[in-house]
Amino acid sequence: MQALLSYRRLPALAGVTFLPIAFLARLPLAMAQLGTLLLVVDATGSYAAGGLAAGLVAVGMAAGGPLISLLADRHGQRPVTLLSTPVNAAMMVALVVAVGTKADLYVVWGLALCVGLTTTQIGALARSRWIGYGAGAPAMSYESAADETTFALGPALVGGLAALLSPSVGLLLAAGLVAVFGPLFATHRSAAVAGRSPVGSDGRVRLAELAILVGLMLALGGFFGGVGAGITALASATGVAGLAGGVIALMGLVSAAAGMATPLLPARLGHPARLRIFAAGLVLLSPALMLVSTVGGAAVVVVAVGFCIAPYMISVYSLGERVGAAGRTAAVMAVLSSGVAVGYAAGSTAAGALADLGGFRLALAVPAVAMAAALVLLVTARRRLTTLAGNWSYDR
Repeated sequence: MQALLSYRRLPALAGVTFLPIAFLARLPLAMAQLGTLLLVVDATGSYAAGGLAAGLVAVGMAAGGPLISLLADRHGQRPVTLLSTPVNAAMMVALVVAVGTKADLYVVWGLALCVGLTTTQIGALARSRWIGYGAGAPAMSYESAADETTFALGPALVGGLAALLSPSVGLLLAAGLVAVFGPLFATHRSAAVAGRSPVGSDGRVRLAELAILVGLMLALGGFFGGVGAGITALASATGVAGLAGGVIALMGLVSAAAGMATPLLPARLGHPARLRIFAAGLVLLSPALMLVSTVGGAAVVVVAVGFCIAPYMISVYSLGERVGAAGRTAAVMAVLSSGVAVGYAAGSTAAGALADLGGFRLALAVPAVAMAAALVLLVTARRRLTTLAGNWSYDR
């Protein structure tokens, strides 16, 4: 109970308005890809054109997010975010206008790439602020829960608006949220603490350890991509394609709840050990997805799987605190987040190809393979991660 009460410190540290502002400012990131896909497919009737546009958004996010965060580390979050968020909102509006006016597809794809390139990874910047406050494990748990909630809510919101009104409405709403809450996030008083050196940092960027953590996030992204594509293939094969999004959202919500409960884990259980435990859990549970034959059965499995996801992510981000030198925390967090995006694209592509080749069961092998790779990496890098963790205070 004391661990859960530690969440009460967060509003006291950053201010009561910070949590809702940061949450609503990051929501568009979870809306942009699906919003772009639905918009382009509706206008062109081509899943290939829409899929490429959504993929370019993801590629842009993976490239632009770390760059924007690095600039924020160097020049301060306030000026960089005040510039990047209005530009990002303008790019979304321009994409909607281009599609609505039947612009050439190359223009549409170029604007989709620009949407991704100008997307500010609010979660990475927020984590940098919490590190500056020394908020510790509760803040990392909250941030992972917030990420999971937005990635469950964002696609559902975009899909619902597309069904009820128009595919353009979801992307315009995302642009509006960026335009309003991006500057509010930028000017919030918490920006003043961003970039402070985390406790235990020795001023160096530990590149080998960072590469290991990025590898772990790539694997998790591959897991997400495989689950998404595999469950979509399962739902389509069983005639209930519309339920796929609900199952994936359920996994995100369960993960968010598990993230909030992570402070209840024993303080003596270090982050490297937690990573091995939860990676092993995902390796053991993921093959059950290959055995289900209904969306209902998949929902039961993803509930169990969801309990392992956020604790895994929280440990990676927490170890990321120790990797970054002073003034590089936002960039490190953004690189880790980009690892998930790149892994998602690879996992989704592989699972989609396998679904075409051998059906949904073959596609659902991708999550297990991805997490098996993560577990091998964790065992191989055990000594490095243990050294990185050092004398960590897990209940701080």
